[in-house]
Amino acid sequence: MTDQELLLAISDIMDKKIKSELQPVRDDLKMMNENIQQRIDALEQRLDSRIDALEQRLDSRIDSMEVRAKSIELHLENVTDKNIKLLAENYLPAAKRYERATAAIDAMQVDIDLMKGVIRNHSEQLQQIS
Repeated sequence: MTDQELLLAISDIMDKKIKSELQPVRDDLKMMNENIQQRIDALEQRLDSRIDALEQRLDSRIDSMEVRAKSIELHLENVTDKNIKLLAENYLPAAKRYERATAAIDAMQVDIDLMKGVIRNHSEQLQQIS
């Protein structure tokens, strides 16, 4: 046998020996990889179910909020707007009445002040007579 053939034979033997010794390591790595993949799949399933539950809760809350918003919108349109319109319709005539009455009230106040002065004067005169 030549040196080349001996080296080839030694190389083949070493390759077989390394392969046979590395095979358990490869098997362990493969098993660990499968185990990790199973755990990742389980976590994904758990996360998916939690996300689905959260989505359902959010959808329910959004639906509830939409119903409430529609109810508020209808209340504003049917009740509040109507009441504001009634107030506005009644405000202008009442304001005009109060404006007219203000002049009369001012005139009455002048008359009352004048009558107070006259009554006071008459009271003093009556006190002097008696």
